[in-house]
This record gives sequence, C-alpha cells and structure tokens, in this order.
Amino acid sequence: MGLDSVELVMEFENFFGITIADEDAAELMTVGEVVTHVTRALADRGRPRPRDVVFEQVCEITCMQCGTTRDQLSERTSFVNDLGID
Repeated sequence: MGLDSVELVMEFENFFGITIADEDAAELMTVGEVVTHVTRALADRGRPRPRDVVFEQVCEITCMQCGTTRDQLSERTSFVNDLGID
C-alpha cells in the first residue's frame, strides 16, 4: 500500500471510529468493498448503519481525499484502476 492508500484508510478509520487491519486494507480494492467492510465493522461494534448511508459517507471521504467528484464513484469504482491510488 502506498501513502495515498494509507491516508485514505486512516480517514475511513477516523470518520467511522473503527480500525482496519493492514491485511484487510490491502484487500479493499473498490468502493463497494470498503462499504461492506465498514458496514460489517460498525454492526460488529453495535453501531449499525444502513449500507446506503455508509456508501455516501465513504464517497464523501473519497472525494475529499482523492480530489474526485461524486459522479465518478460507484460501488465498482476501483481505487487503483479508476482513481489512481496506490
């Protein structure tokens, strides 16, 4: 994982109040995979949120961190292939 990826994961962790293990972070390749991981982590901690709410929050964080726009993001958006994050 490159610095951009690490910073993005840290933003997800800070915003949602969760920890994402390095080995898990390395496997999160798309926006949808992050949404699934965060949704499960929140539910496991007794703080469930609807998936669509988590999706919008992940998109907001991604836009701020990556300088992209919301219309460029979907569940299938790849951080590496589509956004150029290493």
